[in-house]
Amino acid sequence: MDTNNDLLKNINNIKKILYQMELNHLEEKKQNTLNNVERNKQFKNFATGPSNQLAYNAAFEVTTNIGANGKYPAIFIQAENGLGKTHLLNAITNRLNDKHPELTVKMTNARNLMDEMINFMKVNRISNFFENNTSKINVLIIDDIQELKNKEGTQEQFLLIVKELQRTGKQIVFASDDSPKELHGISNKLLSHFQKSLIVDIQKPDLETSVLILEMISKKISLTMRRDLLLIVGENTEPNPAHLEGALLRIKAASELMNTEITEEFIKKELSLI
Repeated sequence: MDTNNDLLKNINNIKKILYQMELNHLEEKKQNTLNNVERNKQFKNFATGPSNQLAYNAAFEVTTNIGANGKYPAIFIQAENGLGKTHLLNAITNRLNDKHPELTVKMTNARNLMDEMINFMKVNRISNFFENNTSKINVLIIDDIQELKNKEGTQEQFLLIVKELQRTGKQIVFASDDSPKELHGISNKLLSHFQKSLIVDIQKPDLETSVLILEMISKKISLTMRRDLLLIVGENTEPNPAHLEGALLRIKAASELMNTEITEEFIKKELSLI
């Protein structure tokens, strides 16, 4: 009988240890999420123009006047992939961390939020999930809102989080590939919070902005090119920061590997191959 009791105690102790280990793991994942920011993506190296100036100004504003103290306690940034949306989210996070170290800023995306919720549900601690995204933070920055489409359970929990953050005067930054009116599969209640936010978008850059982006990229990758040659790159490349960077990397590599001078003809030839 004593042996059975001892065995039962040991099993219970093991369960407690495993449970605590899981909680510690979740806490570690939370800290990683809080610190998951790319330091090289700042406001100072974000090229602005007519296509993105409003989004840039709105993003900068929420780092100056935050939450209930500002004009825009919630903003919604919409942009296609590769146009600089994630750069702005990192820039917001970096500036808040630098200027307001007393604040806890959480930058995440919808898929990570879903994973976090599922992990806490596994250990029956959904209340911890709620606290981690409300009372324990001052600013929530969440990317890829479109990933919440048709995820009813996650939407319900996220709606509670949004309502609590707004009730307590905290800052929220939503970001999505789709505009609120394109977010089919999102509940009307959650959609209304997106629609009440300051909605800004990033469009494809015009040629002048593309050249500014190319100038910044060329400095980053240590490539010296005249402005007239950068203009040719801009004219022959999809107006998208990611594509522009890929084009310059191709030109730089081809020039170095083939020991060839970068000319207009060389640029057009290389860009025709990608």
